[in-house]
Amino acid sequence: MEDAGPSRNLARCIAELIRPAAIVTYQEQLASVFTSNAEARRKVKDAAVKSLDEAFSLLQLYVHGCQLVQADESTLSVMQRHLLRSTGTDALDALLTWCKFEFVEPDAPLPAADSSTNGTGTGAAGVIAFASPAERSSLVKALPPDVGQPVAKAVEAAVGTDPQEFMSQLEAAATECSIRLRRLDKKSEKALLTAQKARLMQLLQAEQSPATALALALPLLTVKVGNKLLNVPGRAIAGVLAALQPSMQEEDYAVVQQFHQLVVESLKMQSKQQQDASDEHEQAADVEGQLGLLLPKLKTLVGVEAGT
Repeated sequence: MEDAGPSRNLARCIAELIRPAAIVTYQEQLASVFTSNAEARRKVKDAAVKSLDEAFSLLQLYVHGCQLVQADESTLSVMQRHLLRSTGTDALDALLTWCKFEFVEPDAPLPAADSSTNGTGTGAAGVIAFASPAERSSLVKALPPDVGQPVAKAVEAAVGTDPQEFMSQLEAAATECSIRLRRLDKKSEKALLTAQKARLMQLLQAEQSPATALALALPLLTVKVGNKLLNVPGRAIAGVLAALQPSMQEEDYAVVQQFHQLVVESLKMQSKQQQDASDEHEQAADVEGQLGLLLPKLKTLVGVEAGT
């Protein structure tokens, strides 16, 4: 016990010596964690703004392309609804992702980068894909009122039928978030059209699935024939082809029309799944054979080298 005093003094001296450096190290590590998280959130918000801008630009291009079918009200309605449910929703989800990390849940788990690609959509890396309109509405209710009101109007317009109305509401909501969306002028629209054409041609060149090849070829066909880009859903293919027919060579139209009919027939056969019917197998093989022969012609028609 006699040594307790000196030992205690020694421990105190060591603690006093180490404590300042330990506190500094702790504070530095704590600051590093907060800085790292803040930097990660900043990158997510930056990615969301980039995706929003890209989707908004592409939406404008597609809306302009709808002029090709404006004489057919039924096809135009299908096209407009499809735009709002696809590219329009991509843009909306990008804005909502930004809002979530800015206003609602700054410390929420970061969204994973989306490395998937498709023929006509945008690359929404790091953007949350909201599962339903109800999920979007729930987030909107948690926003500050001055932001929530314009964002709610954009959410409502996204399930409507008017792309122009949606773009106006989305632009107003973005402005309230201090995000400026660009309207395309002739020069930027031409540049975007050229870039999308090149991307689609690259995707189509190696594509061997007839259904996917058709989905890629149709927008390229609208660019070739009408100098406008369309994102064509299956229900609108017949109407789009009818609109393009007067401006196409008869033999070119015949190739696309036959390819479309064979793709529809092939998909119907696949859905039946009648494994035990030999005649079905023979008919399906015949359809696939015809599609295989027509695919290089379809690619060449839209300017893609068929050889891979």
